[in-house]
Amino acid sequence: MDRKTVDDLSFEEALARLETAAGTLKQEGIPLAEALSSFEEGMAYHQRCQQILSEAKQRILRYDRSTDTAGPF
Repeated sequence: MDRKTVDDLSFEEALARLETAAGTLKQEGIPLAEALSSFEEGMAYHQRCQQILSEAKQRILRYDRSTDTAGPF
């Protein structure tokens, strides 16, 4: 897994890959090395999703402040 590649993923791509990694972890009899690899990949995809959501939230808050219509989030 290339970190630069993860950083270039859209939210939808990262979420789909996170779901795939989670599905792999749910399989019975998965070797430990594969489970650890899937877990680490899943964490990277999770962090990418969180980053994108945080950036979106900041954009919304900036918009709300600029239009003076801020409300609870």
